Amino acid sequence: MTTIEILRDIKTKLTGINGINTVQIGLEKATHPQDYPIIRIVPSKTGQNDYMDFGIYFGDNLNANGGMEAIYEAHSAWEQAIKEALHFQEVEPSLVIEFVDTILDEDRFENFKISCSRYKVSR
Repeated sequence: MTTIEILRDIKTKLTGINGINTVQIGLEKATHPQDYPIIRIVPSKTGQNDYMDFGIYFGDNLNANGGMEAIYEAHSAWEQAIKEALHFQEVEPSLVIEFVDTILDEDRFENFKISCSRYKVSR
């Protein structure tokens, strides 16, 4: 499988997570408020034998109803839903997705709270 095929398979697995408006490959600089809550799939490293590290960025507008506590509650639910959709799932026979960790404050965008769960694909 090529890197883009793996990323598309991951996107398919994540599409439909409750409460998420958009799921895309890549982390664009110009996101729009109507895109949020978001999931973005971003490859960070590839290697031999279809090895790949990637991040799943997810988050919402800081001005979402309920304040920061509600945002962290939503992030916790999304992180769990992402894990359930991906962790130890086969992309194809012998290619497995494994959870590594989550960075809770991946704040690249003003006015948005973004977290990043890191995963790896390996044989």
